[in-house]
Amino acid sequence: MRSTAKTIIAGFRNSQGMLVLTDDEGTQYTDVLPVRMFPITDPDGWLSICDRQSKELFCIENIEAIPAELRRMLQEEQNRCMFTPLITHIKRSMPFGDHVRLYIKTDRGETDITVDTEDIYRLSGNRILMKDVNGIRYLIPDWQKMNTHSRRILDTYL
Repeated sequence: MRSTAKTIIAGFRNSQGMLVLTDDEGTQYTDVLPVRMFPITDPDGWLSICDRQSKELFCIENIEAIPAELRRMLQEEQNRCMFTPLITHIKRSMPFGDHVRLYIKTDRGETDITVDTEDIYRLSGNRILMKDVNGIRYLIPDWQKMNTHSRRILDTYL
């Protein structure tokens, strides 16, 4: 089945809590998972609707074109599935080999992470994405707005 862009006109959770969507042709899709195609660079753009085996059923080109209540439901489902803490402060770092242990404060609390220095990426708009050794992504929305101490640590690895 070839994936195409669709228009979603309705959605709800059934009695088992599964997300059910209906497109403009009347086709109903049960137990689907919305996945942002470009979660960091274009979070409100293309959205892939997948079955529970991660097979793409169809795409939605622009989430803003979806009715507000349905858009809220899809965004809640996406947020449940995509865990990307925002780093607000870097307390200290401990380099070792190609890795660095960072002691950080995020919007979810304080923690320490180990990052391969190759997995620290500059993105557009002063954003930085880091992927720790466990595969968890952390985002710095604007590294220039961080305190001086945090920026100094970042400068070492950018």
